[in-house]
Amino acid sequence: LFDGDFFTAREEYKIALSSTDDDLVRVAALWGLGKTEFLYENNPGALDYLRQLTQNYPQSAYTARAHFLLGETYFNLKRYQESADAYATYQQMRPSLLDAYVHEKRGDAFFALSNYSEALTAYQAAMQTDGLTDPASLKIKIADTYFNGGHAEMALGLYDEVYNASSNDYLKAQMDFQAGQALIALGRSNEAYDRWRH
Repeated sequence: LFDGDFFTAREEYKIALSSTDDDLVRVAALWGLGKTEFLYENNPGALDYLRQLTQNYPQSAYTARAHFLLGETYFNLKRYQESADAYATYQQMRPSLLDAYVHEKRGDAFFALSNYSEALTAYQAAMQTDGLTDPASLKIKIADTYFNGGHAEMALGLYDEVYNASSNDYLKAQMDFQAGQALIALGRSNEAYDRWRH
């Protein structure tokens, strides 16, 4: 991106887009504009260019990446269903080592929508996918999904599992707090207070 010069990058990509009929150049320019606007945190601008790319050039070499960046952009705009859909399209077009990450991102979008059953499905798919780097973080997201979905007992079991597997004091304290919340939801307040004093 021209050594971080977003303004120059944007202008060069706009010139390339408007000065040619060559589809390869136009696709590259749309990708460059979408990525530049995204990095500059102009999500509406990124959305416009990325949608032009995916709609007008669905078979281009940049289309799968554009769908991934659309997922990120929609998420930033709090358009979570569209975010989840864009991530799913990316996965269909380009299954890869990023699958665990993309499943997790889809889960985050569904969680933000309070669609806990879909979030749980996505998070569980991420757990079963190769390339997972931090299973504790994902287990916490699954536990939080269970908790918010009204299944405090399932959440409590996962909070305890993460607690027992960790040697990190901060993470253990976090799990004590969240387990206490689950215990309160289950009507077991004395046990919750014991966890919080732990």
